[in-house]
Amino acid sequence: MVHDAARSGYDRQADVYASVRPSCHPALIERFIEKYARGVVADVGAGTGIFTSQLVDAGCAPIAIEPVASMRNSITAAHPQVTVIDGTAENTGLDDNSVDTVVAAQAFHWFDPDAAPTEIERILRPGGFLVCVWNVRDETSIGYGGTPTSSTDTPATHPVTEP
Repeated sequence: MVHDAARSGYDRQADVYASVRPSCHPALIERFIEKYARGVVADVGAGTGIFTSQLVDAGCAPIAIEPVASMRNSITAAHPQVTVIDGTAENTGLDDNSVDTVVAAQAFHWFDPDAAPTEIERILRPGGFLVCVWNVRDETSIGYGGTPTSSTDTPATHPVTEP
């Protein structure tokens, strides 16, 4: 479920959002592709497709899940070959056991803490991964008010096993 204020704000300002959000560090994308981009990848909470675009540019063919229409339109405009689904982390619209990796880039904090893990476990194949990615501000190189950069640390993952 998307809060009405968030939906209307993002729907009206998707272009502004896309222009000010940083992308992820190339080393993180490289690690993601190397470790987690085998099989079907679902980018849940894909937004305007910043991470989706980086995956496509690296040779991955993710499925983008996004509840806000103008954000989905941004993905489709940039990458018409990407499957874009109107869905949320709590209701992706994907089949049971259909995904090898779910990635949430800059989005996990929006997910319902009870319903989203249940949905993610439902769509993941046994042995699949949930990878949460987010940017952190690097204030060490230029001091306070630094430029947002993305962490190059290994993505945190949690393998999902069958009950």
